Amino acid sequence: MSKPSSKRRRKDSESGGTGSGSETDAPLTVTFKRSKYWFDDGNVILQAEDTQFRVHRSMLAHQSAVFKDMFGMPQPEQPQDAMLDGCPIVPLGDKAADVEHVLAVFYDNYNSFDLRKQLAMSPLSAFLRLGKKYGIEFLQNEALKRLRRDFPTTLEAYDESFKGQDILLEGEGNVAFKKMSQSVILLALETSISSVLPSAYLTYVSTTPAEEILSGKDDEQLPLSIVAASALGRDKICRFILENTQTWWTSDSVMPRQACATLNNCRPLRNQAIKELASEFHLSDTGLVANLSPWSEYGENGPIKTNVCRQCIASLKECHENLRKGVWQRLPGFFGLEEWEKLKDFDN
Repeated sequence: MSKPSSKRRRKDSESGGTGSGSETDAPLTVTFKRSKYWFDDGNVILQAEDTQFRVHRSMLAHQSAVFKDMFGMPQPEQPQDAMLDGCPIVPLGDKAADVEHVLAVFYDNYNSFDLRKQLAMSPLSAFLRLGKKYGIEFLQNEALKRLRRDFPTTLEAYDESFKGQDILLEGEGNVAFKKMSQSVILLALETSISSVLPSAYLTYVSTTPAEEILSGKDDEQLPLSIVAASALGRDKICRFILENTQTWWTSDSVMPRQACATLNNCRPLRNQAIKELASEFHLSDTGLVANLSPWSEYGENGPIKTNVCRQCIASLKECHENLRKGVWQRLPGFFGLEEWEKLKDFDN
């Protein structure tokens, strides 16, 4: 925690004020505004960007291990311009919006965020950043739980994520998933949560055409390293899928099976059924990579519309699952990451 700047001062006014003084003793003039979290009986002022929060030491110390330690240490006498209304000013190197999200949990609880429901990326990011930085364990864990549930490390957990998201989607369809995955990739790299990156990259490339990935015109303004990893990973997934689906036409293990009860019906439909299955993995008409949807997402017969017997459907389902497993196992490497078991997060 850095010492409050002696060059920043705020006059006490209802709407915020401007630090002032003579030309020699006030080289920097900054205007601050009061947050909604400004309590007349507060005894410490947090200062983030251009916003000040007058809150209570006891609340901060109760929730944050870092603030508890800081307030427990003997404090040197503060210079006058590092005080306001008798309260010490503590400058933070954090976004004002992040601080407000965290204080909302401290002071407003369910009136601001019902943690039993989906959570938008903005407060989730704040919980992770500030939870990690200031030792607010329950907020850090809440954010990690949601990220790991929506962007898991196992294919089984990934399948479960299709039943519903813990992170609130903002927007509709692929645009919403694209925006969320971009935010998760950036947050994961910022806070050292490597385990969520492979599935976050997969979500990104399965909702974003190649020309959009390469254009650099995304709202998030992704750095070149992420653009390159996404483009190369997308290409590697496509190549792996193409190489594997091509073997289905020549493999004796793919329908019809020996146990096929309607061989005369299924044999002529073989190529069409395989084509229907392969098309679910190949690039879509809009140039999107397959998102590895589980068989159950399509219904009892998966993506197969051709009328073949149950034994042949089982054969195609096995092909579908084996290819999904193959892609998933290699997913980190496709995006230039270490193997699944070597992807470590900051908390483990």
